[in-house]
Amino acid sequence: MLSRKTQTTVLRQDWLEIGDVRWLTVWTSETGSRSFHLIGLPSSEYNMGKRWPSLEAKYAVGNIIEVGALNTVPTDKGEWLACIRPGVNLHIGLMDDGLWDICGPLAFARIVNMTSGDAPDFAEYRKVALAAIAALLKAGKAQAKKVLKSSGKFTSVYNFNIGGPALNVCFEVER
Repeated sequence: MLSRKTQTTVLRQDWLEIGDVRWLTVWTSETGSRSFHLIGLPSSEYNMGKRWPSLEAKYAVGNIIEVGALNTVPTDKGEWLACIRPGVNLHIGLMDDGLWDICGPLAFARIVNMTSGDAPDFAEYRKVALAAIAALLKAGKAQAKKVLKSSGKFTSVYNFNIGGPALNVCFEVER
């Protein structure tokens, strides 16, 4: 497994046509034959000369980048919502940023406040969130729920998975 902070050299860059879209695509030294589509343009715009010069320059052949720069829009795979008080919850789960297969999962924890009041400080819940995430990765969902429930910080714990890219605290899982 690679870390998202692993340095890698861009070996090739090309605009690949897939359907009606041209994708700025790169291959790197650390990721082998796997390619990464960074941004797409409608083929009609590409054919009229539109490009992304700043991205082409950043991912130019020979440049050194972090593997994490090859990610896609993160989508969470939430697991548990632990109720702090009505409308205010701790949400934990895993996240797929398109690098899961080569770098492993990312875990997240966030306070979800659906009230007009103030949310509690995340720091107060960080320790139990990290313990629940560790349990989720090592022993599964049931053990993560047990960690949340046994902390005594929550009135209830619910299975919760709506997905979405909005995250406020994310942890690369150390192996």
